[in-house]
Amino acid sequence: MFVILRFLAVAFLVAPTVASAQSGEVAPPRLSLELNTVQDVEDACRFTFLANNGT
Repeated sequence: MFVILRFLAVAFLVAPTVASAQSGEVAPPRLSLELNTVQDVEDACRFTFLANNGT
C-alpha cells in the first residue's frame, strides 16, 4: 500500500513539470508544490511537501 501511495504522489507532482518542460513556452510565475519526503509512521504515512509561491 505504501509503495502505491508513493508512486501516486510522485506521478501527480511530476506530471505538470514534464508537461511544462515540453511546451517550450515560458511559464508565468505560479505556486508550485514539491514532494519532499515520505515516511512510515506507525499505521500511516507522512508526506512532507515544499511549497514555493512565485506569484
